[in-house]
Amino acid sequence: MRHFKKCKSYSEVPRVYVIFFVKDGRYCDNKLVNHYFIKDDANRDLGIGTRIYFVNGSLHDDSPVGKISHDFSCTDASEMKDEVVAKQFATVKQQELKTMDTFTQRIFEEGLKSGEELGREDGEKRGEKRGRIKGKLEQLMEITRRIMSNEKKSLEDAMRYLQLSDAEKSLVRGAMA
Repeated sequence: MRHFKKCKSYSEVPRVYVIFFVKDGRYCDNKLVNHYFIKDDANRDLGIGTRIYFVNGSLHDDSPVGKISHDFSCTDASEMKDEVVAKQFATVKQQELKTMDTFTQRIFEEGLKSGEELGREDGEKRGEKRGRIKGKLEQLMEITRRIMSNEKKSLEDAMRYLQLSDAEKSLVRGAMA
């Protein structure tokens, strides 16, 4: 410890205070504040070392500690009793919301970009498929027209000659009508 030199008295040990606000009142023995410190055999406070305080977060009386305990359990600054704590809480909350808004905006933009890319890829695939179908239909129509013209056949005879399936016949009929 840098504050405690060799051969110094224990009375010169710096006091360290640790305060825990305990939500469920554990270690508080139904008191608002319970403290622990080093005692001698006669149960006297030696006045050295660490002092640990447990503040019961479930008890909210009108004492200053009770009010701050109440404020620490609040999630909205308007419910707080201490104006200084409420103002600081609101400031921190606003900064937290700005950070969350920035994070949310970034995630939204990444999702939008990813969605657009997936949509573009899906659209290209569908467009390519439709293009192949349209090209095949145009090819069938052109071959059917040539057979009808060169062989002097009717539409039905030309489709039969090409051995088209019923689905293909239906498409050719619809396109040539």
